[in-house]
Amino acid sequence: MGRLVLLGMLCGSLHLLDGEPVSGEVNSSVMKKPSKDETVLWHRRLGYMSMKNLQILTRKEVIDKRRIGVLEFCESCVMGKQKRLSFNIGKHDTCEALRYVQDD
Repeated sequence: MGRLVLLGMLCGSLHLLDGEPVSGEVNSSVMKKPSKDETVLWHRRLGYMSMKNLQILTRKEVIDKRRIGVLEFCESCVMGKQKRLSFNIGKHDTCEALRYVQDD
């Protein structure tokens, strides 16, 4: 064995690993290609923050503006904004007790 599988660095008492898991016969890891665009990462980290608010954070120099681009389609945001349809109000036109329960 004796192969290097994953690189990381020690930050305080936390080991930060640079890679992602790979499924297969043997569990191992591969190096991720470094990405300069962190728009999606910050969008998710900050609770699916809007692009407008991300740009405000870049102007205040909280986030590096060179790493923030355009936020493409986010399925989670779309699904979260959908509203559920309520049930129709039922019409009760029977006079007999338990008629709806025993309806044949």
